[in-house]
Amino acid sequence: MYDKDHLDGMTEETPINPPSKKGQVRNKIANMIMEAVDKGDITALIARSADFYGPSIKNTSILTETVFNPLSNGKKANWMSSVDYKHSFTYTPDAGKLQPYWETQMPITRSGIYPQPQILLPVKNG
Repeated sequence: MYDKDHLDGMTEETPINPPSKKGQVRNKIANMIMEAVDKGDITALIARSADFYGPSIKNTSILTETVFNPLSNGKKANWMSSVDYKHSFTYTPDAGKLQPYWETQMPITRSGIYPQPQILLPVKNG
């Protein structure tokens, strides 16, 4: 979904430039939704999130499988990308609690796109 040259420390301002077909489809759908918002046809909110972890996804979360489980068993954590970049994760209960807040309290901005609550894991050495 995002520009691959701007992935270290992503924010709402990170450029969208999907390198994959899936990202291109997601971007097209998001643009269609926001065009309908601009026309006044619908009210919409797009909540984007980082990789998920939490109690209901214990056996499928990359963070659980590669970091939490090994550390809990006295082993080293594993990571499948460069340690020179930050990677963010969203705790599913936090994301679930925030959704109703956005729907009732947040004014819809021009973009209508908000980041979910995340933890940033700084994994850079040094």
